[in-house]
Amino acid sequence: MILHWLSLHSLLNGDAMSRDHYIHPNIHTTRMKQVLIPVIVGLVTGASGFYLGSVQGHKDAQSVAQFEESMKSAEDLRKDLGTKEAEDISKYISGKTSIDTRDVGGLFNVKIANYLTGFVKNDASVVRAKDIQIKIDFLSKTEAVIGSKEITVYEVLGPGQSVEFKEAVEVPEKVESFKWTVLSAKPIV
Repeated sequence: MILHWLSLHSLLNGDAMSRDHYIHPNIHTTRMKQVLIPVIVGLVTGASGFYLGSVQGHKDAQSVAQFEESMKSAEDLRKDLGTKEAEDISKYISGKTSIDTRDVGGLFNVKIANYLTGFVKNDASVVRAKDIQIKIDFLSKTEAVIGSKEITVYEVLGPGQSVEFKEAVEVPEKVESFKWTVLSAKPIV
């Protein structure tokens, strides 16, 4: 103990010889703590990072496997879409109509004829449509229905195709406008 105190005293007083030869017993412990703490922290951090990474990697692999299992082929997707479109193909029919009034009489005979003209289009992606039934409601100035007419367009329309039609119609008196709706169509899958 006395040697220890004398060495410490010499060290503090600046004795060069004792500075070179003296090693305090706690210096080894302090240096070991300085080295061991970062090593232990590094090992713990690395191990937990590896564990968490492998757990997340396992979850990601399971998600990818489930996603690949749920993937359908293009043909399966096409069938599903066709089934959906075929349930109510009339929702996929659009178009435009107008009423044309023409004189169809001869040179000295005046005869007025009204024609419903326009086109219908199949907006479906997969399913073809045929026998499209259209209802025309003739409206008064107050938009009351004062007459109606149903026509059928006997054509087959592929996806994205349209067809023009022309049908003679009797238009009631005092008609100001009309509206049309697709009543039905038959799907061809």
